[in-house]
Amino acid sequence: MKSLNFKQIGKTTGILAAGLLLGWLFFGGASPDQSKNMDEHIEEAHTNDQGEIMYTCSMHPNVRQSEPGNCPICGMELIPAGETDSGSSAGTGDYELKMTEAAARLAEVQTTKVVKDIAVKKVRMPGKIAVDERLVSNVTAHFPGRITQLYVDYKGARIQKGERLASIYSPQLLSAQRELLETRKHKESNESLYKSTRRKLELWELPEEEIQKIERSGEVINELDIVSPAEGYVLKRNVSEQDHVMEGTVMYEIANLSTVWVTFEAYEHDLAGLSEGDDVLFTVEAYPGKTFEAEITYIDPTLDPQSRTATVRVETPNPERRLKPQMLAEGVISSEISGGKEQTLIPRSAVLWTGERSVVYVQKPNTEQPTFEFREVELGPRVGDQYVVKSGVEEGEEVVTKGNFKIDSAAQLAGKASMMNKNPDGSKPAGHNHGSMEETNEQDEHMNMDQ
Repeated sequence: MKSLNFKQIGKTTGILAAGLLLGWLFFGGASPDQSKNMDEHIEEAHTNDQGEIMYTCSMHPNVRQSEPGNCPICGMELIPAGETDSGSSAGTGDYELKMTEAAARLAEVQTTKVVKDIAVKKVRMPGKIAVDERLVSNVTAHFPGRITQLYVDYKGARIQKGERLASIYSPQLLSAQRELLETRKHKESNESLYKSTRRKLELWELPEEEIQKIERSGEVINELDIVSPAEGYVLKRNVSEQDHVMEGTVMYEIANLSTVWVTFEAYEHDLAGLSEGDDVLFTVEAYPGKTFEAEITYIDPTLDPQSRTATVRVETPNPERRLKPQMLAEGVISSEISGGKEQTLIPRSAVLWTGERSVVYVQKPNTEQPTFEFREVELGPRVGDQYVVKSGVEEGEEVVTKGNFKIDSAAQLAGKASMMNKNPDGSKPAGHNHGSMEETNEQDEHMNMDQ
């Protein structure tokens, strides 16, 4: 019995010695730095009291679950808590939101620098080619009669000045010729009467050579040729053979197309940047890749009450007759804002509208994690894909141009200042009216692109 007890004591002593040695190796022999690394590892692992790894959402770090799955807020797949930081908004102010690198990547956050440059506003206007109304000639009947023959019998015909259009028979014309022949016999005794009857035929646009021919031959002309008063194209033909016409009847409408108008429709909010003398570049579908240039000669002083547009007109030479009336056109005019002085500019996609407010998110520099600051801005005019900013941001700052809706959603959930929330201190923010229909549509389009 005694020997057995000694064996048991020896075995127990050996186990105790081995335990002490292992304990010293694992705990007693560990350096302070090793103990610190172990604590950091435990903190980074984000385990619960039972040692289970916790899962969280990169967009909503306050979500904690002991097994993988989807975020109950946004539906994104959960990741181990060690891969993100649990304090996405901790340590930031009421107007700042901190995100992890992983969250910023998942939100596809993109930023653009605020710049100062000359703001050039481009206005696009739909339009069409039109006839220069000053170059339109109407061929009218100066006396009643009957059309005996048409020499130009279709619309669109090109004619020269003095070319015959039609012949007309008129009893009144016959009477006027006979009066001329009779008064010519008594020219010496009553010259004023002779001149009066001759003048009557001249006013009826009877050619001078025809009048002289009547006087030389002493015979009247039964039919008179109607000739074109100008070179151009027949826009309208209102008579046919054997038609009876009355004095003042418009028989033909002729337009010279060597110069044409281009009429554009400018919307009400674009009129401030337009003035007579500005150059307009325009294109037509018939000649892709070809750009025409013309100068504004007229801006309608009134608006169309239905379309809320004003007519803007340019005139351009058309020597080759390439531009044809009723062709569709699109014009672009560029004008400098504020007399060509440099302005603070941000991309249009950076702006979120909240009815009375315009807000942006600015990424703060030199931070360990991406941090975004909520800012209200006062906007000036829109210039293309940019806005002039009167206040709220400075040159060189980085504004979020993509992912800003997701950042704003996270700020709302965190109870911070956001597009839809009032200021955390309860005060009402200063308002700027940028809630037009156009901007609302742009915001909807921006939201769709952001998703």
